[in-house]
Amino acid sequence: MNRILETNLVALQYSRFFVNAMFEAIPEDQYLHQPFPGANHALWIMGHLPVVDMFLLQIAGGPVDERLEKLGGILGMKSTASANADDYPPMAELRALFHETRETVLDWYRSQSEEELATPLPEQFQQIATDRLSLAARWAVHESAHGGQLTVIRKSLGLAPVFA
Repeated sequence: MNRILETNLVALQYSRFFVNAMFEAIPEDQYLHQPFPGANHALWIMGHLPVVDMFLLQIAGGPVDERLEKLGGILGMKSTASANADDYPPMAELRALFHETRETVLDWYRSQSEEELATPLPEQFQQIATDRLSLAARWAVHESAHGGQLTVIRKSLGLAPVFA
């Protein structure tokens, strides 16, 4: 396997591990907690990350997930976190989607040849990453930023650090 791809996949796996550990350490009755008005909450983040997985996989030339159309408006870029849990699919569904989409991403990347990994992204996404391979690194950085938001949520709830 391409060494750069392997490194990027490790980053995607670790960012998901870190974020999942944060989710597991937030009481479910606190998933709508916002540390300040307008902040993202854990439920929105749990749904947003798989929507990003679907979206980025699609722009990279991977499979199209029909659920993106339904979920993109409430959990995609430029959506805002709602304080009403009924605005979202059930938490169990979001949690399953959170795990499923990352496996789809990793499997797709592992199926790519060197030439396919070098495929440029469409022009309108060049500011995110130039090609499929570099997109994987950007993806992990995006997820890690939301991991930081989860850390702030936990701190604002007075919860002990997950990784001490």
